[in-house]
Amino acid sequence: MDIYAICPTSENGTIVCLSIECKKIGEKKLWAIIPRRKYPTIKEYYPFLTWSKEAGIEYFTRLILPDLNYKRSDDFECGIAHKAFIEKNDVDDDNNNKSFDQHSIYKALRQANEPINALISDPHYYIFNKIHSDPRKVLFLPIVVTTARLALYKFNTEDVDIKTGEVDITKAQMEDKKWIHYEFPLPTTYRVGTKATPRSEKRPTFIVKAEHFSEFLDNFIKNTSDYLTIDTEY
Repeated sequence: MDIYAICPTSENGTIVCLSIECKKIGEKKLWAIIPRRKYPTIKEYYPFLTWSKEAGIEYFTRLILPDLNYKRSDDFECGIAHKAFIEKNDVDDDNNNKSFDQHSIYKALRQANEPINALISDPHYYIFNKIHSDPRKVLFLPIVVTTARLALYKFNTEDVDIKTGEVDITKAQMEDKKWIHYEFPLPTTYRVGTKATPRSEKRPTFIVKAEHFSEFLDNFIKNTSDYLTIDTEY
């Protein structure tokens, strides 16, 4: 984690705690995110992690963010895999459209999620004391901010090479995105829960292009302040 930020949504509302991992990489790098084949119903989403003094660890599923273009459940991309490419340039060389360091994306996602356990284990020290606030509900949000081009990577299953499991990038459809919702598969040691709240196997994580991070953050806080200030059972 490079940055952790604490953002109250209102004077007495939910606190949004951000764990931010920043990745500056060279030009012509593409992070291509593969979404789920079938969009899930709202009950099938991996939920957002929250904490409160009264309930402890809980999971919040009904998080709709209209100003980020998530106006309904099937607007979330639900990224489940990724590819990294060196994009084609003006020089005809062997590196054009080649994949590179696939682990770099996973590593960034893991680093954004890693600190959550520590933050939720002692919210008084890490959160409330920092902003001189009484305990109240906290929403934890891991974010990866990158300078790479960001796109959804869509392809037909018929184009998958049965020997290598790869798809020729020229046959794929790339949809450029400012940010993408990703379902990060949590290592066992990163999973948190209680007897009443089973541990989630994945955690919603956003990947955001650096140039659009301010826009993403402003709209996220704006939308969450509209309905996270009321204690409601879900």
